[in-house]
Amino acid sequence: MRLIHSMAAALLLFSAPVLSGAGVIWVEGEEARNTSFSPGVAPLSDGRAAGASGGLYLKNDRADASGKEAPRFAEYEFKVAEPGSYRLWIASTPLVTGWASPYSIGWLDRPERTDMAGKKYRGVPYGRGKNEQFFFWHDAGTRDFPAAGTYTLRIETGTPRASDSKVVVFIDALALTSDLNQLPAGNSPAGSPGALPAPPKGTLVWREAELPDESNLGVRANVPFLNEKGQGASGGMYFNIDRKADAEKAPEGYYAQYDFNIPAPGAYHVWIAATPFNAGWASPCSIRWDDEPAIDLAGRRPYSPPYGFDHPRAYFFWTKAGVKNFTKAGKHTLRVIADRPRGNTDNIRVFLDAIALTADPAWAPRGNRPPGSPWQGVPKGATPEERKANFRKAIYDIQMQTYPAKLAETNEEWNPETTAEVLRKMKARPLPAPSAIGSRKQLRFGLHGIEKPFVQVGADEERTAAALDLLARAGVEFLRTAEPCWHRLGNVPGTFDYRQLDYEMSLARKHGMKLMLTMGFAPAQYGKGRGNKLAACKPEYYGLYRDYLDDLFRHVPEEMIHSVELANEVDASHVWWVGDSTPEDYVEEAKMTCDALKRAYPNRKFPFLGFSATWSSVERDRAEGRGRAWVERAFDAGADRCFDAYSLHYTWSPPKWGFADWMRAERAKRGFAPKPLHNSEESCYGHPGDLMKLFARNLFLQDMESVTYFLSRDFQEVGNLLYSGLFDLNWQPKLRLLAYAASTDAMRGRKLVGMADPATGLEAYVLEKESDDAYGPRYAIVGWALDRAEEGMHSSQKAHSVNVSGWRGVREAVSWRLDPVPPNSDGSITVPNEPLTVYADELPEWRLLTPKEWRERKVAVTVRGQDAGILPGQALPDGR
Repeated sequence: MRLIHSMAAALLLFSAPVLSGAGVIWVEGEEARNTSFSPGVAPLSDGRAAGASGGLYLKNDRADASGKEAPRFAEYEFKVAEPGSYRLWIASTPLVTGWASPYSIGWLDRPERTDMAGKKYRGVPYGRGKNEQFFFWHDAGTRDFPAAGTYTLRIETGTPRASDSKVVVFIDALALTSDLNQLPAGNSPAGSPGALPAPPKGTLVWREAELPDESNLGVRANVPFLNEKGQGASGGMYFNIDRKADAEKAPEGYYAQYDFNIPAPGAYHVWIAATPFNAGWASPCSIRWDDEPAIDLAGRRPYSPPYGFDHPRAYFFWTKAGVKNFTKAGKHTLRVIADRPRGNTDNIRVFLDAIALTADPAWAPRGNRPPGSPWQGVPKGATPEERKANFRKAIYDIQMQTYPAKLAETNEEWNPETTAEVLRKMKARPLPAPSAIGSRKQLRFGLHGIEKPFVQVGADEERTAAALDLLARAGVEFLRTAEPCWHRLGNVPGTFDYRQLDYEMSLARKHGMKLMLTMGFAPAQYGKGRGNKLAACKPEYYGLYRDYLDDLFRHVPEEMIHSVELANEVDASHVWWVGDSTPEDYVEEAKMTCDALKRAYPNRKFPFLGFSATWSSVERDRAEGRGRAWVERAFDAGADRCFDAYSLHYTWSPPKWGFADWMRAERAKRGFAPKPLHNSEESCYGHPGDLMKLFARNLFLQDMESVTYFLSRDFQEVGNLLYSGLFDLNWQPKLRLLAYAASTDAMRGRKLVGMADPATGLEAYVLEKESDDAYGPRYAIVGWALDRAEEGMHSSQKAHSVNVSGWRGVREAVSWRLDPVPPNSDGSITVPNEPLTVYADELPEWRLLTPKEWRERKVAVTVRGQDAGILPGQALPDGR
């Protein structure tokens, strides 16, 4: 009797599909909604007709050592469309022989359970070959369903089989039949996926998930997710859903929709490579083909082991999402829907890597390049240099698949016209003589990102040289690099590879620039990070640590050094000072570094910087010992006896203005003498002109000695596009380079005379020349109109510009884009929200305020700040 009826060919055969009102409700054994079976999903197929239904089954064959373990269980959902009486059939290991274990069953809507021990099977066994005839159909009785709905069956087992201590139960399939006299047989009875027509043998339809045809999230491809070992995502990227649930903007959840070109009709086995649907650190999801009902994959157990990068970033598992029967070839759409938060959070997180449809029931994928995958990874190359070059090209090609679309969502105005504008304006600026920078009293303007992976010896050296030429014209004075970190140089002092650091020094030296040396971080085998190199050195290797310091400082000439900075963001100890590392360990390394500096540079003038702090910007995580609690412990351990100055990160936005205040107050409270502060990593992701605000606020409002801008060129890391670069991915200059140049013109060689508030909603810095290398006349006034969010203004509209009077002796006004700004007919100058500089021979007719007075008058508002930054080549953990 054929129970699929005329509708069968158009119906889905996923977890608990309803084939017809009076047909079969079929569930594959591997599609348990919730289970503790171990090892779990297993394959069994010869690639043809023999094997488990659908090629997979649910397996438990673990020993019960104590006899007191909780029962193993598997729960299955049946969607009953029509009420009535149904017979339950279970295809499993036999219940009457000694080589398998018994089990019991029970419906969760009823209190009673049925012991299936001793129940005889019906028909003949099936499986693969002679020795793997595992499965027998068992009549599990009838029951009445009083109403349509979803009903859950729970199978439990805990009794070891007769021959040993193992609990052995395999579940292949379950079926509810409205025909109480039907007897299923084999792995493809009527009503099962195996009874449907199959596509031609060998058919495989593959779709990378990172670039859906439609989504309500925009461009969310996480790229690049690939390393030189070949680990990572299929194709080197994946689709990233990781945001707060939003009932208003996404009432039905977030989705990604994919078009498939189905070459031939038939039943296809559907596989999805994604974060698991049964784990608390990721969200479940559902899928919907064309206009058919959604299929919930929550609780579905993955088949494959995880892949991706090493733990904790092995995100992806292959999970079978059932069998889909297509009645006709051509275009079909699959929508993946994530509408439920993960764990006990309000965050929805699903990462999608690939989707595959196959005619082969034996195809059981693993990893990022399963058989038949169109992506074969990075070409190996005959030599190490060729392999590195191939990897760089692969990363570039991957990034360029999404970079233009992602950048189009920003304020960057990235196009050939703006690139030509920047080149024209920068080429018109003088190229400073190398000796000019070295003779300056103070070097304030730094840049992060002239190091790996942005700049590499032997790669793109011509474009790199051209970029350095433009950076010199823009006024960059020093470069921050992490290349001096011990683990980057090698394992054993005396055998270090300095080629990359030497290349960076040569680039800087050509233009008279210096280096900020971020150092420390021993190789993982010498550290306390439990395999993570971002950690303290173990005391037993302090001798090697001293050798590392001496070797490094012998190699780097004193005239090349702007400053030396020990490690990065160590107060974010869950990211950068991990494992068993402590603040006391940090102080011990600081003492060793301080001694090494005295030996190498007895008359040094450059500062030794501590902390490069970021997590201390606000009060948080004190109980975990992070942030300010970490810094306080370091001070208790004697840090202030080691460092000449301290570096902070991300201090320019209003919520972070108290960061420098806290650091100074904490030291004063302890009776320490004042020491300078530097900002060694700072960035902005709003308007390109905000760079001028960043420099002005840090140098003059926060009184920082120097500011290192992050980043040299755009970069995609951990799925986020860091578009704060002065250059694009191809080392073509962006508008931000003009804002950097406008900042150095206005602020280099100048001191703050006072801040001004000459008009409502204006932020202005009156600067006076104090050295001959300052550009222009005696005074430079840098200012911009504040919008309502920044100023807390009473107006309901944002202030796009302010007409400002009271100027005296004006020579010129220049925008952040290096364009002239003409005065109005009445002598006033219109100051927009984007910064401009007015150069004058005289002070304006304004009442000047100290930074403290100005801040007290300013309304505090919430502007999104930035937290722990990342050095290139490193990544934040996912927080699982």
